[in-house]
Amino acid sequence: DESGVGTSLTTIPVVLGQTYRLVAAIDFDGDELRLWVNPNSSDFDEGTGSNSADVTRAYTGTNWSTAVRLASGAETTWDNLIVATEFSELNLPAADVLTLRVNTTTGAVSMRNDSGASIDINGYAILSAGGALNASGWNSFQEQDLVSFPAGDGTGNGWEETGIPDSGYLGEAFLLGNSTFADQFSIDLGSAFRPTVFGQNNDGDLVFNVRLADGGILDGLVEYVTGGVVNDADFNGDGNVDGTDFLTWQIGFGTTGTASRVDGDANNDTNVDGADLAIWRSQFGTVGLGTGGLAGMGIPEPATCVLAILGLFVLILGWIRNPMHKSPA
Repeated sequence: DESGVGTSLTTIPVVLGQTYRLVAAIDFDGDELRLWVNPNSSDFDEGTGSNSADVTRAYTGTNWSTAVRLASGAETTWDNLIVATEFSELNLPAADVLTLRVNTTTGAVSMRNDSGASIDINGYAILSAGGALNASGWNSFQEQDLVSFPAGDGTGNGWEETGIPDSGYLGEAFLLGNSTFADQFSIDLGSAFRPTVFGQNNDGDLVFNVRLADGGILDGLVEYVTGGVVNDADFNGDGNVDGTDFLTWQIGFGTTGTASRVDGDANNDTNVDGADLAIWRSQFGTVGLGTGGLAGMGIPEPATCVLAILGLFVLILGWIRNPMHKSPA
């Protein structure tokens, strides 16, 4: 508040009973008032026009009655008050960031918390200017519907995919709530990266943004790793992933501990299960895959796609007529 002038509010919601870290600055040289809500070591203040404040207001210098107010009308307790002349003197905590781990050999992507503290989030976005994302192989929070990361039903009551997932963008948001990423917790996001765009085992250009529960937006870390076995759903080795490979998976489904790729094991874990079906779905329609993995993946011609889909339709109809099996969909 600036007495006689009015108020300037941040867009960060105030939650009753929640603890906030506030930093307020009165810049007499720059004639500006600045406020940070829950700042960390990534924040900075180099004066007017060069700071990370959540809200600023011009200060005329003619009214010396200036105050910072939190949740007017509610009882507020202040603790650990620090008065300083430099932003660096505040000893703010390290930034809590999540890490996007990208395997440039297999295309596998996971989101993990190595920060040493729990982090509450309600949104994230993964961007690639070079088109290195694989939307069909992405296994979103919404699809997984985990206990602590529930899927929404379109009303904002859980995690829901945002925008149009494609080679340049993948993202989700929990509009009416948030989820806690415990320290050392990790969630697999499927084969969301295309190693062939920048060359297998080469780093990509991914940008990872995370929206915190308090409304702050942080740049997450992107960690590129190599190694592992390339997922391959071309079970018969003919260079294509199609309905024939689906039939192989169907026949081998349920095999545990002894399966190989010819049995429908796409991820080389010696089992034929739903994870292998997910890989088949993400690679369905690709040509030139071969037994060497994703390096030769291409985009099928439209006519090939139509024929492959028709073939899958026939297979599914045949499966439905067989009461001994359950649909994999």
